[in-house]
Amino acid sequence: VAHKFKCHGPLSLRCKLHLRLKEKNMNKQSILIVDDEIDVLMSMSELLEHAGYETITAKNGKQALILIQEKRPHLVILDLMLPDMNGYQICEKIRQDIVLRHIPVIMFTGMDAMDIELQALDFGADDYMVKSIRPARLLAKIRSLIQRTYFGLNANPLTMLPGNNSINEKINNLLAKKDAFAFYYIDLDNFKVFNDNYGFKQGDEVICLTASVIIDTIKQAGVVNGFVGHIGGDDFVLITPVERVDDICLEIIRRFETSILEMYSKDDRERGCIFSRNRQGIEQKFSLMTISIGVVTIEKENITHSAQISQIASEMKQYAKS
Repeated sequence: VAHKFKCHGPLSLRCKLHLRLKEKNMNKQSILIVDDEIDVLMSMSELLEHAGYETITAKNGKQALILIQEKRPHLVILDLMLPDMNGYQICEKIRQDIVLRHIPVIMFTGMDAMDIELQALDFGADDYMVKSIRPARLLAKIRSLIQRTYFGLNANPLTMLPGNNSINEKINNLLAKKDAFAFYYIDLDNFKVFNDNYGFKQGDEVICLTASVIIDTIKQAGVVNGFVGHIGGDDFVLITPVERVDDICLEIIRRFETSILEMYSKDDRERGCIFSRNRQGIEQKFSLMTISIGVVTIEKENITHSAQISQIASEMKQYAKS
């Protein structure tokens, strides 16, 4: 399946999530602290900020889940007992989310009991600590957990989405299980021209916007066992079940169409193009950015390695771009 999109349509609000993706890429790791005790929030924030982290705080489970979605912290320190729900429930919701499930969670409680610790780990917590832990040990555990998580994911530093190593591992695992799935190769057209004219900072916003478009689409579609990866630059991958491939592609296109126009100046939007010099130094007219998607559906056993899928998807993407 190959999809090609030309960006023409009414101006609309850009996706909400791309701003928080951009904001969290100031090279400062962020930690969400969830606790209903003000003293704990204040002392923990002071400790972590002194250690160089950015902190976000929440006093209950509902607020925590909203902030995790909006801010995408690098790590969550989660109190077990909260006014509206317990830490187990929050951790379970994080692990069920297609994009947030890799975020490391430390269950933090005043109760030092083996059964509670085991239950926390069963619900998906990465570590369990009592509130009497020494600050130096807590900071060491946080550093180790963040480094291990994001190094293992080979995460892209801009979007924090899994990179090439994780993408290949995911594909090969699905192939080994002989599961049917769809692999999408997603790329932007005329991104370099935009980057040259508007600057790298604005270009980064477009990358984050694209990530948000893909994430929002699969969440809206109710995809449970999906995967979003960021190869680098303006190249993304998406893995979903084979059902509803066309619907997902068309929704990505629609969301991109209604969001990308706001990244351009009023004059460029009204003109429907931008002028830039090509490699020969000659001024040339370029269309506004478009999005191309190439899809490979894996339903038989004739493909055995991730490299084969990437090659076919890349060819499909090039066909879409043409």
